[in-house]
Amino acid sequence: ETIRIEAWITPPSHTGRPPIFLQDDQQAVRVPAGSEVTVRAQAPSAPKLIVDGQDSDQKLRFETTPEGAYEAKATITTDSEISVAWWGTRASWTVRASPDAPPEVEWVSEPELTPNDKTEFGWKASDDYGVENLELVFRRIDGGGDGSPDTVTVQLPAISPKEAEDTTAIDLTRHRWAGLETEVRLRATDGAGQTGLSEPVNFVIPEKLLLQPLARAI
Repeated sequence: ETIRIEAWITPPSHTGRPPIFLQDDQQAVRVPAGSEVTVRAQAPSAPKLIVDGQDSDQKLRFETTPEGAYEAKATITTDSEISVAWWGTRASWTVRASPDAPPEVEWVSEPELTPNDKTEFGWKASDDYGVENLELVFRRIDGGGDGSPDTVTVQLPAISPKEAEDTTAIDLTRHRWAGLETEVRLRATDGAGQTGLSEPVNFVIPEKLLLQPLARAI
C-alpha cells in the first residue's frame, strides 16, 4: 500500500529562520540545534517516527490529526538520522544540528565618569542569531549587602543585532550603591537565554555631588 509523507523542520523562533521542507533523497540538511521536525503522513494506519541521534534514539508514534492524517513531532538536539517506518522504511533524512553559541561581549573602553555625572563606556557584542539583552552587572567588593549582584540595562542600538558596537553614557548617581567600590561586567543574553560575560572591571559608582551649601545642609 502507498503512504504519502510531508516533512519540514522549524528552526527555533529566536533564530528568525523560515521552515525547511524536506525532500526525498536530499543531501544532509543543516539546522540550528533545538529545531523541531514535523512529519505528516497519509496512511491506512499510524507509522512510527524514528530519530536516531548521537546520544539517544527516539521512536515516536504518530497522532491522528483533525483532518484524518497522522502527524509526529520531535526536537533535533544533535546530528540525527530521521526515518518514517511503516512496514519498512518509507522515508529518511540526515539532519546536522549546529550548536547555538552563547553571545560574546567585551569592553572597548572601561567605565569612566564624565563632567556631567554620566558614566561612559564603550562595548561590543555579537551572537549567531542576535543579542536580545545587554546589561551591566555590579557586585559589591566590600562584601556588604546579601552578596547578590545588581543589574542596569544597557540600550542596544537595534533590535536583536548580530553584531553591535557602541558607546553608552548612563547616570548612575542614583544607584543604591553610589559611592561604593564594585566589580562590574557586561552581560549579553541571546534569544535562547544563553549569556556571555565581559572581563570584570573595578569601578566606584559615582555619587551625586551637591555643591550648594543649602542642598548639602538638607
